Amino acid sequence: MIKRFISIIIILAITVWLGQPEIARADGSLFLSPPSASYTVGSTFTVTLVVGTNGQAINAGQGTISFSTDILEANGVSSSGSIFSLWPVQPSISGGQISFAGGLPTPGYTGNGGRIISATFKAKAVGTATVRITSGQLLLDDGLGTNILTGFGSATYTITEVPAEEPGEPAPPVVVEEEEEEEEEEEVSVLAAPKITSDTHSDQKTWYSNNNPQFEWDKLERATDFSYVFDDMKTTPDDDSEGEDNTIQYSDTGDGIWYFHLKVKNEAGWSETSHFKVQIDITSPLDFDVRLGSETITTNQTPNIFFETTDATSGLDRYEILVDGKLVATLSPDDKTTPYKLDTLDFGEHTVTVRAYDKAGNMTEASSVSFRVLEHYPGIGFWLGSIYILYLWVIFGLIILALALVVWLLIILLRRRKNDEDDEKPAKGTTSAKAAGGGQGSASPRPVSTPSARYQGELGTKAGEKGKGKGNGKRTKKNMEDNKDEKEDEENKTSIFQ
Repeated sequence: MIKRFISIIIILAITVWLGQPEIARADGSLFLSPPSASYTVGSTFTVTLVVGTNGQAINAGQGTISFSTDILEANGVSSSGSIFSLWPVQPSISGGQISFAGGLPTPGYTGNGGRIISATFKAKAVGTATVRITSGQLLLDDGLGTNILTGFGSATYTITEVPAEEPGEPAPPVVVEEEEEEEEEEEVSVLAAPKITSDTHSDQKTWYSNNNPQFEWDKLERATDFSYVFDDMKTTPDDDSEGEDNTIQYSDTGDGIWYFHLKVKNEAGWSETSHFKVQIDITSPLDFDVRLGSETITTNQTPNIFFETTDATSGLDRYEILVDGKLVATLSPDDKTTPYKLDTLDFGEHTVTVRAYDKAGNMTEASSVSFRVLEHYPGIGFWLGSIYILYLWVIFGLIILALALVVWLLIILLRRRKNDEDDEKPAKGTTSAKAAGGGQGSASPRPVSTPSARYQGELGTKAGEKGKGKGNGKRTKKNMEDNKDEKEDEENKTSIFQ
């Protein structure tokens, strides 16, 4: 019993879910409001086309609405109050169909219940009339134009005859008393200046890149004619009527500040003139280049860049700086400095791009500049493991080593010279013993200047005394050793300088 009850509940839930309108499960939908109503023959009513995005942002849409021409007559279609501000295809009526195609800039529209267009119908025959959305698209603001429309709504309207008045008792005759007072005629005054609006250029202080402005104004009661002009100065329209329509669109308007002037006429004459300003700029800022403040191969991790441009019409709004495709800075023209110093970059290849936007949203992208940031300039050193050694350091070390070697050699030479001076005989003249003339030894005629020389002289004298009568005197052992030392010193000096 319980299982059967649960099964019945599940079947009912699925049935209810499947019976929901298609809009409930759709990613995006178009539907008509009101979805159903009853009207009498001869009456007029308005049907509004509404969009639901199911939490997603759209920026364009188009569609076709069909209606029963045997029961309904379409009197007009309006985009007033629409979420769309751009109309590649103006809403229009053709036979039994209403067509449109519109859009709006980024960030688009997100929500349920956004108004797109409204159509006015007149009930002309008894019956059940159907108004149906037969085709359409809703495009996401995702850069790809993804169509999310899966729900097409429809509406049903019942048209009945006007109820006849029930017969009653005849009304008593009206006795009109004669009055001598004359009826005063109603006084008619000139209408106030009409209020102008624009779906394409709603803010008079904002610059737009759309050069197809559209204007609407109130169709005042008792208004018979409108006169208007669109130019770049504040003027007054002439008194020639432009018709009774209350909307106008201009195409291919040039850059600059423009004014739409409008006045309305009734039985009392023309009203004062209303003015509406639009600011149009479809020209991007002037082309410009980005210049690097250093060589394209540098060790500077915060290089400077130079860039500059202008916009002749609306003026510059901002610069965007991109490094390797990523936005790193947004600058207003007042905040921009020349040169501009980039934040610290990693070592390696980099590309810098600058974009300039004017106040209407037009953009010019400068040619990119590429460069490489190195830890060391190439050709100035070499890697030794994980250490980078500069050639300059090597040269400096060799110079210091050479200087140390020279100093060491000088020290050795000075020491040897001092030893030589200590051991040197006076003028190389050691007193020698002479056997001639009786065998007496005689001293050198040069004066002895050092103790060593004097000592050698004394030795020579003693040797001479011993060698009397034996011929030539013999040299002492000391003299022989001194001569041997002198010869070795001379050989050492020669080998050092070789």
